[in-house]
Amino acid sequence: MGLFNFLLGRQRQEPPAPQATLTPPPGSKLFGVDKLASEATDEDVRQSNEALYEACADVIRGWRFDVRLDFKTTPFELAIYGMEAARREDLPAIPEGYGYRIAVLPITATAQLLKEEDGDPGFITTVMVAETREELEAIKGARLYSSKTSKKETGRCYFKAAFDIKTTQADAPGNFLKACNPITRRLVLGEDLAADFEASTKRGGLNPQQWVTERLGHLAVS
Repeated sequence: MGLFNFLLGRQRQEPPAPQATLTPPPGSKLFGVDKLASEATDEDVRQSNEALYEACADVIRGWRFDVRLDFKTTPFELAIYGMEAARREDLPAIPEGYGYRIAVLPITATAQLLKEEDGDPGFITTVMVAETREELEAIKGARLYSSKTSKKETGRCYFKAAFDIKTTQADAPGNFLKACNPITRRLVLGEDLAADFEASTKRGGLNPQQWVTERLGHLAVS
């Protein structure tokens, strides 16, 4: 489903018009930009998204941060995941160097209504790492990658696997930390924070999302 359909919160019944989409079909054009999606530059996509947001302004109720949760996630990204504001400019500034790992997405009237009415969790797909394939193969539902991480990404080479986390948007960062293995958790948090997470979330302590809020919340406003 293209971004236009996502904003309107419904599937189209008629043939799709030119639109911005993450997986554009052959021959499609960007919304508001007279260029094939397959030939678009990053700036073309940015202009297309802005044109789409302007065209759909009447159904946009706010803005939120969407972040990739995986072995390359940072504490700052965990802190801002899901943060919302009525205006884009009210969200914290994104530091340089984060590239496409953080996206600012519109909250539509339909999405807002579904959020209020439906508390059932969905799934997010993430990637964790381990020193051996056997460690990853032992994780139920893990989908192994054919390649390893690079030393530039993690300081050494690790095997990679994708897995799904059942979660709501409100507690996704905490559930991510809870679900991933110790090596992935240390890559994300560093040794000290990872040790604190494990000690603080034991039985009778903080739940994982409370830990994210209490230990990392200051990063979102600094």
